[in-house]
Amino acid sequence: MTSPTPDGKTSIEIARTAAACLSEVLRTLCIPHEILGHTTLTEQAEGMLKAGTIRADDLNDFSRLVPFRGYVFKTFEENAVPTSLFKRRP
Repeated sequence: MTSPTPDGKTSIEIARTAAACLSEVLRTLCIPHEILGHTTLTEQAEGMLKAGTIRADDLNDFSRLVPFRGYVFKTFEENAVPTSLFKRRP
């Protein structure tokens, strides 16, 4: 979970807004581009411990232990309006 900024927005919300703004500029200039995102779903660590996928000692060695999940919000071929791109994923 990300901490809110003084104006109440999280860093994820700020990053989404910045990506949408940059995408709109690139789209207007007809510059092909892609918008990618990722998460590491850190809430899964407890389940992985119980399942034996990771050991408790591993928690001290790594800042993130869980699977990386990548998302493509916009491919190079798409000409989507940037504000609609992030409605696909929470």
